[in-house]
Amino acid sequence: MNPAGYPQHLRADELHTTTSRIDARSIRDAELGRLARQFGAIVWWGHYTRAWWVMLPNSRRLLDAPTLAALEAQIIRTLGLMR
Repeated sequence: MNPAGYPQHLRADELHTTTSRIDARSIRDAELGRLARQFGAIVWWGHYTRAWWVMLPNSRRLLDAPTLAALEAQIIRTLGLMR
């Protein structure tokens, strides 16, 4: 057996496995929901700006970033949660 649990004597083209498909949309939607719940924020994708945007509660600023991870980092910095 190899580390993946398949017998060593099988060629790759002989393996008949099913793989799960990753649905990027559901992952993205889950991340948007998490950011909204965690920070009380409204988050959206700007189709024309090609960036993620957030409006935080009790803030007069809009933040933008190219990725959701970068946007979350900006939220954390803006709210002073990380020093």
